[in-house]
Amino acid sequence: PGVGGYYMLDEPFNPNTFFDAYRILKSAEPDKYMHLNFLPAGAYANMDTYKSQLNDWCKLCASTGYPLDYLMYDRYPYGPAAGSMDRVGFLSNMAAVHEVGLANGVKTGAYIQSVCIPSAYRRPTDSEIRYEIYMYLAYGYKQISYFTWFTPVDRSEPFADGIISATGVPNKHYAGVSKVNHEVLALGKVLIDCDALEIYLNGETWGQESIPEDFPVQPADKKNYTVSLLKSREDGRNYIMVVNNDFSRQQTVELSLDADITALWEVSKQDGSLSSVSFNGGKLKLDL
Repeated sequence: PGVGGYYMLDEPFNPNTFFDAYRILKSAEPDKYMHLNFLPAGAYANMDTYKSQLNDWCKLCASTGYPLDYLMYDRYPYGPAAGSMDRVGFLSNMAAVHEVGLANGVKTGAYIQSVCIPSAYRRPTDSEIRYEIYMYLAYGYKQISYFTWFTPVDRSEPFADGIISATGVPNKHYAGVSKVNHEVLALGKVLIDCDALEIYLNGETWGQESIPEDFPVQPADKKNYTVSLLKSREDGRNYIMVVNNDFSRQQTVELSLDADITALWEVSKQDGSLSSVSFNGGKLKLDL
């Protein structure tokens, strides 16, 4: 009753060597979550090698009769300079894990950058953390963890300004993180049963696919945003999520809806309820 878990290794380059440990522990405790945090894609020779390793682990776990609970990794996009972001790496890694997870029927998860490591990572702003989280939701991710919640001490590298200080005091970002966490829980009532089937970027794409002409939601301009099509596994209902790719300012975007779309509802970020949305001439304006 006093056991909380067993720690083996963080970010194994090849987790396949831990397959027997996974099989034995799962057979002994089938309801317990075996957490594996993958390295980011940059640690591997190329993206195909990375996806092959992710795919191997998913299939090995499934072969035991205990499929993987979450396919999870970390990649921290905000560098030390204010406003900097490895957008290409962030998006390509997120897309790769999403692709493998969807193909294997495994839920996906990721760590959110939320702490400062001087000279390596800055402490992201509230808007930057919000952007990370909403992009993961748009890509269908189901588990969000923070690196880090408490501020680590006595480690081999220095940490500063976690969401909670080393002495247990919330920092100035706590309120913003709390707000977006409540929104995730509210939207999660819908999103938990949804798969993200198609994801596109409008405006600047940073190596990702732009909105194709046959997509049911078309852009009216070149503003920077992400749009994803999600489908519920429970009732087959379609959802569209739109995320502002500019985390430093708000913007209003206009979307042209396919003529087959005759009714629209918005999912509340406050409580997950649905409310009818009016749109004229197939045009929908959104304040992001």
